[in-house]
Amino acid sequence: MKLIWLMLITTFYSVSLSAENLEVVTENWPPFNYHNEQHVIVGAATNNVREVLALTSLNYQFNLYPWARSFKIAKSKKNVLIYSILKTVDREPLFHWFCPINPKVKTYVFQLNNSHIKVNSIEQLKSYRVGITRDGNNQQFLVKKGFVEGKNLYLANNEINNINKLFSGNIDFIIQTKESLAFRLDTLGKELTKVKAAFELNEDESNNLCMALNINSSEEVKTQLSNAFNQWEINQKLIINY
Repeated sequence: MKLIWLMLITTFYSVSLSAENLEVVTENWPPFNYHNEQHVIVGAATNNVREVLALTSLNYQFNLYPWARSFKIAKSKKNVLIYSILKTVDREPLFHWFCPINPKVKTYVFQLNNSHIKVNSIEQLKSYRVGITRDGNNQQFLVKKGFVEGKNLYLANNEINNINKLFSGNIDFIIQTKESLAFRLDTLGKELTKVKAAFELNEDESNNLCMALNINSSEEVKTQLSNAFNQWEINQKLIINY
């Protein structure tokens, strides 16, 4: 019996040593990925990522940081998986992509409900102050459209700061999904009726939420994630068709 236990322990220890370590990073973007009251990372996209990882033998750990930090870590460090991230032309060469991990979402330009400013296009928006998250997809998009930091583009580490700036009058517009804005306003104790959508932001690229693996990651991690993601997609189709 002692010999059997020794063999089991040895086998388990060997498997543990051979398993690759994976760091999973994300940002606070409710209801897709965020810390709950118990400080556990949860959310619609998080649930899907966890389902994929459960199909691997990888050792993984989730960490939530401001978007700029998560993105920097994912770009510069192998065996790092980031989500929820939009796949763009600029980002594509930096990662191995797994899309979608969550369905498409619509993004809107929001203003205070009592604001008398009327805009319905990106060009008109250039005349005003827009708050966005630093190093996010919206920053890249607006810079390409001619926005200038400090002139009509104001950067923050997170969207809570942007919402507070909007309500205090320091900026005129923010860019959010309806789902995220409703969640954040509720967290801040502010009413959704205090804001309104000026227009939908069409970024001319897929709004699928993806997870992405650092391009220099090991083949073992890449292969396991690819196989797991493919199986997860099959499972999702079976659930839908059931």
